[in-house]
Amino acid sequence: MVLELHIWGPAFSLPSIDPQCIAAVAYLSQNLPGKDWVLIASNDLTISPTKQFPVLRDGAATIAGYDSIVTYLQGNPNRKIHLDVGISSLQQADCVAYSSFIVSSVAPLLSLSHYVSSENYAVATRPALSAVLPLSSRYVVPPKIRAAAKISTEHLGLSVLDVDTYEDHKSSGDAVPGSDQIPLSLRRVRQTVASMVRQPQHATQFRLQALLEVAFHPLKELLGERSNYVSDDYMTSLDCLALGYLSLALLPKMPQPWLAETMRTKYPTLCNFVHGGIKRCFGGPVCLEDALLRAPNHENEFGDDNSLRVYEKTNVDAGKVSLPWRRPLFPSFLSVSTLVLESTLESLPLLSSFQQNKVLLSEHKTTRDQSSESSASLLYSALFTVGAAIAVGGGYVLYSGLSILPTSDTSSNEYGKRHLDDMGEAGAMLAMLNSGNESYSR
Repeated sequence: MVLELHIWGPAFSLPSIDPQCIAAVAYLSQNLPGKDWVLIASNDLTISPTKQFPVLRDGAATIAGYDSIVTYLQGNPNRKIHLDVGISSLQQADCVAYSSFIVSSVAPLLSLSHYVSSENYAVATRPALSAVLPLSSRYVVPPKIRAAAKISTEHLGLSVLDVDTYEDHKSSGDAVPGSDQIPLSLRRVRQTVASMVRQPQHATQFRLQALLEVAFHPLKELLGERSNYVSDDYMTSLDCLALGYLSLALLPKMPQPWLAETMRTKYPTLCNFVHGGIKRCFGGPVCLEDALLRAPNHENEFGDDNSLRVYEKTNVDAGKVSLPWRRPLFPSFLSVSTLVLESTLESLPLLSSFQQNKVLLSEHKTTRDQSSESSASLLYSALFTVGAAIAVGGGYVLYSGLSILPTSDTSSNEYGKRHLDDMGEAGAMLAMLNSGNESYSR
């Protein structure tokens, strides 16, 4: 049976805008011939048990996430797809350790550069993501992904990182405050953190510089002068994962390219690894036409079936497609409605805290049953809590409003006395004072 790999669509000349999707494409391209699997630029998250891509379909089995896909393919006796089979146990341990390191160290940098940075997000990331989405999802999915990226990077203490103001200062030629007081003989150009991080606050600059160093330096040392991380002859699961994250750090053209510039200036060997891996795994740059998301005349994205079918046949006949792309299906009305409803519910204040927990814990969900049961129970619990709170609050307001409505002056006074008497000794004293005031007024 042919495997189906569903991913986010192409962006920045890469097969996908998501690093784990790129890694999954690289893994399958190095293991299987094109006739044994198909690649689909999907946008229907309802097919994923974790509501995330990549998703691998093998008959009735549905697996989400790069690590889960690799584990499934390695352990499936019918497939026996294993890139790491020829390496030693020590090298396999290195693959596991460095794979975890890449996800924990490079992923936050991608989130900061592509999503937290408002200019990079508005100018580059959101248009690229919208290009692979139907119109019904363009106003829902990008903000949702950006919100998740902000949540996942909150622990870094860089939420106030203003990476968008650097180019303004650079283009205007503003001098550093107080630099005119320094004698010319003592002035010198220094490679500071500000040249990379676009942020005037020194504490934030050094923190981000430390993140860049921690993320890239170990990967540089492990790679050395080799073409791959483990073997020069073939790629491993670690190489595929590193290619996914490092390619998205290097290739996108951002208005604030501090991440890519750091790689080019300080880590050229990582850049060579990215360019070599792209040529080996993908055959070169990938565009929307390759993924059959847009007809070659560029007139309409998600064009009519006839134009896309003709373009697909022409490419296959000419042998121009190096990846086994297949035309995606339009999302159903139910899928779109579910996505809109979930986004609306997650925007509620009470449910936003549950959503934060889902984002922080999503990386630890490895099986379909655990993910689906956790997500369903979380949603049902949240809905029940909201409904119960509304019912209790409404009942209390209604009861309080009816109970204090006076029917006459006498009943009002009697109600007031009963209410004061219920307060114990203090209420009794207040009731005596109240009765004294009434007799005095009479």
